[in-house]
Amino acid sequence: MSIVKDQLDRLMEGRSPGDFFGKGGILSQLTKVLAERALSTELDVHLREEREGAA
Repeated sequence: MSIVKDQLDRLMEGRSPGDFFGKGGILSQLTKVLAERALSTELDVHLREEREGAA
């Protein structure tokens, strides 16, 4: 999977560098969302493995 350049261009449109790198900027928000998604997926896999192992 790759990030499509057009999607990034739309995300960046009309924004200043501070909108990306400042506290609460888009980069910070994307990092938070990505980390939350990864942790949630990891937990789901772990719980599924435990259920399958207990069955």
